[in-house]
Amino acid sequence: MGLAEIRRRCAGQIEALDLPDPVSVETICELVAALRGRPIHILRHELPSDSPCGLRIATSNADYLVVKNSAVPAHQDLILLHELGHVLFDPDVGPTLDEDLVKALVPQVDPATVTSMLGRGRYALESEQAAEVFATLLLGRTSRWTPGTPRIVAPGADDIVGRIERALE
Repeated sequence: MGLAEIRRRCAGQIEALDLPDPVSVETICELVAALRGRPIHILRHELPSDSPCGLRIATSNADYLVVKNSAVPAHQDLILLHELGHVLFDPDVGPTLDEDLVKALVPQVDPATVTSMLGRGRYALESEQAAEVFATLLLGRTSRWTPGTPRIVAPGADDIVGRIERALE
């Protein structure tokens, strides 16, 4: 499948979710969980330096989206959306299991019950491309800041930030 077809497939899935704009990553996860009839748990951990910055661990009962705690919030959102793309597009991918990592990240989960474990990486694979396109298309609709809420701005930058906000709206 080519990139244009992947993009159409991702856009169609996003449209089918009927999301508000803007929408939080957490709300998107809740909607996908309801659609699939199984919970999605977001876990933030300090992952080992040699591991991917995000993981999806699937069991027969739930999905666990693991994101590197030290990533900045916008990067965490992108990572979570990427892993959510795997939930939607690769629901039955077989396990690539690292039992020690499962035990460290989700000690409440018996590694024997893991049906899939995917790490963010290896972008040449079609499933990785689809997850990344999905995340990229959705990232622009997510927002950790909404108009009217306080925000931290460097002294003297209020005018510039205000003009940028108006331009982006």
